[in-house]
Amino acid sequence: MPMTWNQSTILEADTSQKELGLPPSIIDNLRHSVTIILHNLWPINLNWAFSSFGPHLVGLVNLFHFCAVAFAPPKLFRVSSIGALLKLHGDSGTLPEQLIQMDQPSVKNYGESIYVGEQLLHYAHDQLSIPISTARLTYTPGTMEHPSRWSHVDWIPVDLLSDIFVDLALSHGFDGARRGNEVECRLQVFHPVNLHSVDWRVVHKIIIEETQTITGQRLKPISLHQWIQQIQIEHDSHVSGSDQPHNQNQEEEGYRTSCGQKMSGLHTAMRMLDFYRDVFASDAIHAFTETEKSAKSSAILRSDPAVQNEWIRKWVREWVEASS
Repeated sequence: MPMTWNQSTILEADTSQKELGLPPSIIDNLRHSVTIILHNLWPINLNWAFSSFGPHLVGLVNLFHFCAVAFAPPKLFRVSSIGALLKLHGDSGTLPEQLIQMDQPSVKNYGESIYVGEQLLHYAHDQLSIPISTARLTYTPGTMEHPSRWSHVDWIPVDLLSDIFVDLALSHGFDGARRGNEVECRLQVFHPVNLHSVDWRVVHKIIIEETQTITGQRLKPISLHQWIQQIQIEHDSHVSGSDQPHNQNQEEEGYRTSCGQKMSGLHTAMRMLDFYRDVFASDAIHAFTETEKSAKSSAILRSDPAVQNEWIRKWVREWVEASS
C-alpha cells in the first residue's frame, strides 16, 4: 500500500555530528527500527577544495557507526557518481560495476572525495559487515542523466530514476543473495543508465530545431575544443579588462542586466576551465559504463524506454526558460 504522510516521521539530523546530532531516545529507537538507509551524494561542486568535503566524509563514517551498532545492521544504499573515474577505462573500453583502485582520481578535489568515499564503503562492507550498495550516476542536470560518452545519450528522466533507485536499493543484488544474516560477498556497484542509448547526432538535431522554434535563432554548433578555446579567450579578455577605467555609460539598467546575465554564464564556465580541459578536452577515452549487473537487479531499469523526442523538446524548453 502507498505510504501516507501520517505514516512518516521527519527528523532534522546532522550526519557530521556524533549520533547524527539526534537525542539519545530517538537515536536508540532508530537503531532498533531502521532497515535501510538511502544516502544521497554530497554537493557536486568542482570549485571546492578537498577539505570542504571533510564534513560529508565524516558524515559517511558516522552512518557506518550507526549501522554497525544497530540492533540489526541496516542496508546502506548510497547514490554516488563517476566523478572520480571519468578518464578510466578497462581493456574493453568500459567502466566495470565494481570497486576501482587507482593512483589519481580523474577530477581533483570533488573526484578525490568521491574516490575516498568509495574506499570507505569498501572498508565498512568488508570490516564491519555492513550490507552496502552504491549507484554511480553519470550526470543529472535537473531532469535527466548525461551521456557517459559524448557520442551516445543514455539519459534517464529523474522521476523514472527515483523508481530505479528504490528497485536497486531493495534488491539483494547479484553477488550472491543473503543467506540468513550473511552480507553479500562483495560491495554492490550499480550503473543506472538508460540501456537503450541514442546516437548523440539525433539528440543534437532536435535540440537545434527546438531552440530555433522557441527563440527564432539557430544555434551554431561548435566542437567542445572550440568552445573551451572561446571561453579561454573570454576569460583572458575579462582578466585584462578588469583593470580598465570604469565606463559611466555602462550604468544603464538594461545594459547591466543583459551583461550580467551573459557574464554569469561565462563566469561559471571560466571557473570550470581546468576541469573541462583536463577531463573532456584531453585525449583520454571516456568509457561506457557496464550495466549487465544493474539490469539483472532492476526490472524497472530493463523496462525503461530510450530517450523520447518529446522528452528532449520539453527539456530544451525548460533550459531556455531557465536561462531567459
